[in-house]
Amino acid sequence: AVKAAQLARGSPHAPWGVVTTERFALSAGGGDFRAKRAALDVALARTAVAVDANDAEYDADASYGPRLVFECARTELPSLCLEHLAAIEAAALASAATGAADGALDGEGTFRAPPDELAAEVRAWDLVSALWGDDEDGGGAPVGCAADRHRRRAAVGAWLRKQTARGGGGVIVPDDRNAAAAHAAAGRSSRSVASAAANRDPRLATLLAQANAGGDLRALTAAQLDLWRGSPVEKYLTRETSSAFALLAGEVSPPEDVVRGVGAWPQNFGLTQWFASPPTTTLSAVVEGYLEAVARGEAAYPDAPGLIAVDADARRLKDASFNLLILGSKGPTAPSDADVRDAFHPLTYCARDLGNVSLAWHLFATLRAIGALPETVENRALGDALHANFARQLLSSSSSSSSETKTRRQQRHSMIEWAVFVAMHVEDGARRRDLVKEILNAGCAEWCDDDAKTTFMRETLRVPEAWTREAKETWARYNWWEPESAFAPA
Repeated sequence: AVKAAQLARGSPHAPWGVVTTERFALSAGGGDFRAKRAALDVALARTAVAVDANDAEYDADASYGPRLVFECARTELPSLCLEHLAAIEAAALASAATGAADGALDGEGTFRAPPDELAAEVRAWDLVSALWGDDEDGGGAPVGCAADRHRRRAAVGAWLRKQTARGGGGVIVPDDRNAAAAHAAAGRSSRSVASAAANRDPRLATLLAQANAGGDLRALTAAQLDLWRGSPVEKYLTRETSSAFALLAGEVSPPEDVVRGVGAWPQNFGLTQWFASPPTTTLSAVVEGYLEAVARGEAAYPDAPGLIAVDADARRLKDASFNLLILGSKGPTAPSDADVRDAFHPLTYCARDLGNVSLAWHLFATLRAIGALPETVENRALGDALHANFARQLLSSSSSSSSETKTRRQQRHSMIEWAVFVAMHVEDGARRRDLVKEILNAGCAEWCDDDAKTTFMRETLRVPEAWTREAKETWARYNWWEPESAFAPA
């Protein structure tokens, strides 16, 4: 039985519990429309109409309408991730230029995304490229082979060094006696050796030069520590040397005052990969070793940013990037449905906004397109749920509060056409038809007199003309008293 204390702190071995996914917070649902629109522009460039078994496009006049699919190959993934990163940067700069506070309305009546959420997106897309991206020249090793596993583990190591530097682990004083251990903990092996040599400790420099090179170094270092600890010699051993030897022995929880920033899970995970695992260990084994260290209380739990006040089960969730590590570490082995389900929960990258499924939708579509997610009934159902939730998020963001008049706000911030775009990815035909019609009817005032939106839906999305005509007729029937000028451009 799992102890209550383990559940309270989020034990990695606790049984999966029911986590709220269908509840929406009363916020704008990720209201920074600039960031959402920029990401959707990236997705649109790689979206096509699905084809049937006979390689023919679905009939746009069929009762269920056409279905859109996101397409991406592993060789295209690095460039896709760069496009998403560029979109995030552009949206952040545009929001910052307004001078609004984080999470508050700016001068244009839109919410500015919190920096923590934008940082989570940046980490996620960086890691997706490292875990699944292939060279465009096609010279990469076959997926799942030893060379491929080694290359991806090295790419994850580079990602971990970047996160460690961002988290403060890269602030090193040149003459600091802790510099050797701090550099080693941040994955900077060359600098750690140079620091040890500069501090006139050639023995430590020699050992650091052999770190993560395999062999018996870890076992021998651990044996040396056992001899020192509890013996009269220990009082002559400096704290800095002891911490450096502990790293080489595979201990992943050095003192905070010796190795700065060690409380963050990326640095703890980096220590597990660089010092507690042989260089030939698979990424999957590194993840398992890290979770075992978490269970022993020796490493930081990869907490999701979700607040318990928003969802009482938020402690069971893990950070979005760590979930990607779990999925990517499986290699050719298909991840479980539970791993996939947990990876795309909004509270894995948002603190309080259960309605913000934007990043989850983009990540799910991308990983599914490159074949990283198995085609199971559960995953198809999860995909349709994400399509529906994101479409409704975009629809609700069109109606977010603003001090402007309704008509002008609708024209400036409406994302009704993008809500239709997302809804047309739903695989279930009847659900896709009903969802698209629901959106067209609910936001008819936002698109019926807008030539750009109407043309986009008709020519780019290939929405059946009968659906748009039906929505207009329904709107006119129930709003016959509205003057025609009410929806004219402001």
